[in-house]
Amino acid sequence: MLVESKESRVSTAIHMLGVFIPLGVVWLDSEQRVVHLTLAKPWRLSYSSPRAARYVLEGPPSMLESLRIGDQLAFENES
Repeated sequence: MLVESKESRVSTAIHMLGVFIPLGVVWLDSEQRVVHLTLAKPWRLSYSSPRAARYVLEGPPSMLESLRIGDQLAFENES
């Protein structure tokens, strides 16, 4: 997971250059609500959320099947 200090569209953009497999990508705001999700394809220049986000979660494409915009996720600290 990528974490920014504040919500932004620019600093939460990702690129897929050098990535050989598709990824499910989810952007979340400061309240950990899903604001955008997409299937990121290999070797594409960039992806960004149309809404500001603070967190970017990358995982298998199948992750997108169970998430919708507006869903709220919870993360636990494993320290």
